[in-house]
Amino acid sequence: MGAAVQPMSNSANDLHGLWFSRVARTVSHEIGHCFCLGHCSYYACVMQGTTSVAEDVRQPPYLCPVCLAKITHAMMGVSPETGDNEQAYIVQRYQALMEFCQSWLHVGGEGSRFSPQGVVPLRPFVLIDERALIGARET
Repeated sequence: MGAAVQPMSNSANDLHGLWFSRVARTVSHEIGHCFCLGHCSYYACVMQGTTSVAEDVRQPPYLCPVCLAKITHAMMGVSPETGDNEQAYIVQRYQALMEFCQSWLHVGGEGSRFSPQGVVPLRPFVLIDERALIGARET
């Protein structure tokens, strides 16, 4: 359990990155509650409830497809660029998230979710059906 809680390095930069990634994940979870999302029981998701620091560290920093669909439905019509187009909203959302994460690559070391070691380049989003988009890993 200690490996899940303790950073790989004690350098100030690594500790700052670890701290920031935990704050970002917690804030994302709490903002989900502001959008009336409950704790997720469908997939590994930032909206899952946790009962310990070790459990919290194992949760992913992203929404599952079910929670993403709920947020997308709530956001329709809010963005002037996308209007009521769910697909356009999801693409715009992931592009904004990617730009944000890339702007934080300088922070953090291996303990951070923003570390270069954790970044996997994505090809353009692929439409699976009318309601779901995925990004495929580059080969």
